[in-house]
Amino acid sequence: MICKKTDELIEKWLKENEDKIINDWFQLIEIPSVRGEKEENAPFGLNCAKALAKGNELFDREGFETRLDKENRYAIANWKNSDKVIGLFGHCDVVPVGDDWVYTQPFAPKVIDGIAFGRGTSDDKAGIIASLYAMKFLRDNNIPFKSSIMAFTGSNEESGMEDIQAFSENEKMPDICLIPDAEFPCSVGEAGILHAMYQCETPLSDIMDFKGGEAYNIVLGKVNVVLKDKEGLFEEIEKLKEKNITLSRKDGKIFIEARGLSKHAAYLDGSVNAGVTVAKVLSKCPSLSNSDRKIMNDIVDSFLPYYGEGMGISYEEEGFGKLSAANGIVKVENSRISASIDIRYGGGLPGKELEEKLNSAWENKGWENTYMSNDPGFRFDKESTLPDNFVSIYNEITGENKEPHFMMGGTYSRYLKNAMAIGAHTSIEKMPESLPLEEAHGGVHQPDECVAVKDMVRGIRVLIHYLIAADKDLNK
Repeated sequence: MICKKTDELIEKWLKENEDKIINDWFQLIEIPSVRGEKEENAPFGLNCAKALAKGNELFDREGFETRLDKENRYAIANWKNSDKVIGLFGHCDVVPVGDDWVYTQPFAPKVIDGIAFGRGTSDDKAGIIASLYAMKFLRDNNIPFKSSIMAFTGSNEESGMEDIQAFSENEKMPDICLIPDAEFPCSVGEAGILHAMYQCETPLSDIMDFKGGEAYNIVLGKVNVVLKDKEGLFEEIEKLKEKNITLSRKDGKIFIEARGLSKHAAYLDGSVNAGVTVAKVLSKCPSLSNSDRKIMNDIVDSFLPYYGEGMGISYEEEGFGKLSAANGIVKVENSRISASIDIRYGGGLPGKELEEKLNSAWENKGWENTYMSNDPGFRFDKESTLPDNFVSIYNEITGENKEPHFMMGGTYSRYLKNAMAIGAHTSIEKMPESLPLEEAHGGVHQPDECVAVKDMVRGIRVLIHYLIAADKDLNK
């Protein structure tokens, strides 16, 4: 499937440029591009704007035609050859970092025993660097290539995707869109994503504060709770608490800190929600007011298990699997508690039907909806041969035997046409014994996010071959 001579040239070139690749990758990772407050020329905060400028600078440095969106939401780099265009779409913003990082600080990237650590090593600063070096290789090595390539860098993928929505409204759509922000070999469909916030109509009585989490799409990994120190309550919690709960009391208050296991909301298996863990304990404490125990029980019923049964929205679809429902944020304002929900569901379930069932379930519990967004899922064109070509390329290079897959996560694909999410790096190299990872560490949206350098380089190699295949498909 792949040209052996070209592949040998790619491997040689990547080896020669490996140090430069790592340096550029780390320049992006060093920028703490978590969404911040809107400022002039920084619609998603200064750090997202800095990361966008740095990404644009890297493409400009290599001689590609570049420009920034007039409102500084995204950047575009072009290598123009014809009117037929292949688009590459990456993003420079990242999710909040969390805590408990072991091997380095989140924005102090470091390579240890061949493993690169840092927030964004995978999601998705790897995608920007892979796009840059794939374009650079094809141009600098005079590989026969008829199509133009457009590289998009966004700065708001993790917190709203306003960047790609603006692109789809204002720019010409490429003929083929590849999004190196997922897993190889390729995705042929994405689940619908619903975000909502519900607030309990009944004020809390004995619970003074209950807070944790920063993003809808990260399972709540840590929560802090403050309670009135009522007679017998401390002892009840002490008796019921699990090992991941820390309990103390001072000045007439009880303090609880609980830790769970954070995971991306699209991949919940094995995750532990710290807020649900505490709610489960408090719902069984006789000394807590009846109303507070009922509210805690609402949270437990809604999020355990995490397939929507407690909200009457369970659903399963071939390819996508089971609907999932995750909680990432909990907070108290004016004595009323609110909880977020992130739902991933197959494209066969009508979004409006899901919204109606969800609102009905929470209203029956005495909670009101205060926010909702809902992006439907999609399936890639079944007639296209491109997914099969990509699978053949990937399996030939890696020796694996993977198939196209459906994603419960969301990428820019849902706002583009003829779009497929792919990887930016492979996931073949094993963690060395010298670098043991704690549970729920090492992956995207987790502490100690990391990628093997060999996997990063191999991912660029795969992407180059994907572009060659897409060019042939587009010009056949």
